[in-house]
Amino acid sequence: NGMIDITRNMPEHCRDSVLRASRVSIPDTYEDVEKIVCIGMGACYVAGKLLEGLLLDEITIPIFVLNDYNLPKHVDNKTLAFLLSYSGNTEETVSSFMDAIKRRCKIVAVSSGGEVEKICNKYEIPLIKIPEKLTSRGSIVYLLFSMLEVLRKLRITEKIKDMQETIEVLVNLREELDPALPLEKNKAKMIAKSIHGTIPIVYGSGFLGPVALKWKNDFDEMSKNYAFYNVFPEMNHNDIVPFEFRNENLSVIFLRYAEEQPEIKKRIDVTKKLISDKVRCVHEVYAVGKSKLAKMISTIFIGAHVTIFLGILNGVDPMPVKMVDQLTKLRRA
Repeated sequence: NGMIDITRNMPEHCRDSVLRASRVSIPDTYEDVEKIVCIGMGACYVAGKLLEGLLLDEITIPIFVLNDYNLPKHVDNKTLAFLLSYSGNTEETVSSFMDAIKRRCKIVAVSSGGEVEKICNKYEIPLIKIPEKLTSRGSIVYLLFSMLEVLRKLRITEKIKDMQETIEVLVNLREELDPALPLEKNKAKMIAKSIHGTIPIVYGSGFLGPVALKWKNDFDEMSKNYAFYNVFPEMNHNDIVPFEFRNENLSVIFLRYAEEQPEIKKRIDVTKKLISDKVRCVHEVYAVGKSKLAKMISTIFIGAHVTIFLGILNGVDPMPVKMVDQLTKLRRA
């Protein structure tokens, strides 16, 4: 399966993405920024949310993540704009790109080519070129690590220093989640089997909030399976209500980490207790690693395996996204 190979090469993606980003020169004028915007759809939007979650309690520069045709009014020439489009042809992102150029944003693009590459060449905009044939969802590490390397160059954050630990964590997980392992020895296969035939709801908190969104998108794209996501503590103010009634068609996955804020930990534990007998099954997936970066990427890596294995159980190929292709075709007709 093409998607399993792409997913399992994630440790290699880490190093390659930083290498590619380090070769691109970023103008000195880019150091003078007052805000950061990440512009992208789908996995590119998720990459922006991951960056935001990663740096929220570290940098004072605000980060905005945008996924539309137009930029908000506050985006200006003191804005560092990450333009993220895996294919380079994402309609909404290309539209925002032209807007960002008009407003003289300090732009860095991350893409495998397409229209974005042409625009970068025309306007002499730094482009971090990432490999083709990965799919957008399979390029998540390239998207995130490219931005982190640029921010290191601009002396905004040193988060990329946690790359080595992240790689080590992924290499270990790669063995534990080997598709050749039997069901009872492969955690991702066990989760996939128990949630098979349900609509999973994924909950995260803090920096694992955007990771829950990534899991939900991977259920959509890899498993061709409806899924929902929400975050703590917000979930306790709305999503909790329908659990009053038992629903066999639902499963719940909590994405967790060891250092949860005490109030959040309590909320998740109590919620789990309240809903455990209201759905088909409940799973907890703990992030692996010491650094925030390793925890984030390890949980994404586990999720990609779960959703691919569920896709196989659903009798579908995790790679193609036929409905997206059909939509694009009809839209252009």
